[in-house]
Amino acid sequence: MSEPRATDIFAEKIVVVTVTYGDRSVYVSRLLERIAQLNIKKIVLVDNNSSCSTKALLDTAASQYHNELIDSITMAENVGSAKAFKAGLIKANQLEGYEYILLLDDDNLPDLDLIEVLESYWTNLAYKHELTALACNRVHLGINERVVAQDNPWLLLGKPNSFLGFHVGEIIRNTCARLFKLPKASLSGRGTNYRTTNFAPYGGLFFHKSLLEVIGYPNEDYVIYADDCEFTYRIPLNGGMILALLDAKIYDMDDRSEMTANIFSIYANIYDKVRLYYTFRNAIHFHLNQHCNNKTIFICNLLIYYAICVCFVLSKFNYSRLRIFYDALLDGISGNIGEADSYTLADVNLSVRTL
Repeated sequence: MSEPRATDIFAEKIVVVTVTYGDRSVYVSRLLERIAQLNIKKIVLVDNNSSCSTKALLDTAASQYHNELIDSITMAENVGSAKAFKAGLIKANQLEGYEYILLLDDDNLPDLDLIEVLESYWTNLAYKHELTALACNRVHLGINERVVAQDNPWLLLGKPNSFLGFHVGEIIRNTCARLFKLPKASLSGRGTNYRTTNFAPYGGLFFHKSLLEVIGYPNEDYVIYADDCEFTYRIPLNGGMILALLDAKIYDMDDRSEMTANIFSIYANIYDKVRLYYTFRNAIHFHLNQHCNNKTIFICNLLIYYAICVCFVLSKFNYSRLRIFYDALLDGISGNIGEADSYTLADVNLSVRTL
């Protein structure tokens, strides 16, 4: 009998955590198949009030995998991504015999060599510690490619005092650089396969369970949106690091092409009122409380960004959204977070998918 491969031994120490909702049975089915192919023995699947077809799939899959692969947590209603991932992480952390956690969205499809790549990085990184996390390459997003090419850990969050990546100082600097034809920053990360980043989405985040003892769990008061940002940003805040990898690839089965549009027009057109409110409110709360060292500069950036969004809304004659922006601005600045009575998850349009 042949000895088990090191990759298989590593895979058996990993527990996957994912959250599903609505009618996502097609994606969940393929994800479960791929998890089994990767020789991962356990997935904590949080059923965030999914459809009847998804529930039926989970029942069938439990039997198919002899009730060993899937550890389900069922929510009576859609509680939002923050609370759902928190529940999944708590469960995964309690499971004995597993050392690592891999977070995945329910429509993520890991590459067949993902575990081998993760095992190689985790084994060979000389300076890793319990506060190290690996961010897999979400190929459709292209964010890891940009982080690595520019060697810029602030690329996704924006520099301190920015808002959603918007910083008037950066605009002025870039404008001057073009006017005076200053040399562009070199792409110092070319030729490497990873660089540090200060934020990563849930989907594709890999870490040792001991990390949770330091940074805790997602803040459920964020409900939906920016909860992954707030959660993962605690890693560098506590002296750790997130490595954005290129060759640990994850593909997305869902089509999210609408999210490549201009970010301001997205606020004017795509988001339903609940998504718009939580996206804007949570971003304000996060940046103001964790990503700001000069409130004057931050408020300046926020108000300019806010004004641009309002102009886009007015250009579409969608005046009802002005109240949503106002509510989000007021609640974000005042720290009034949690599920808002006027913006309940029961009103979320589940047909719209974002990061």
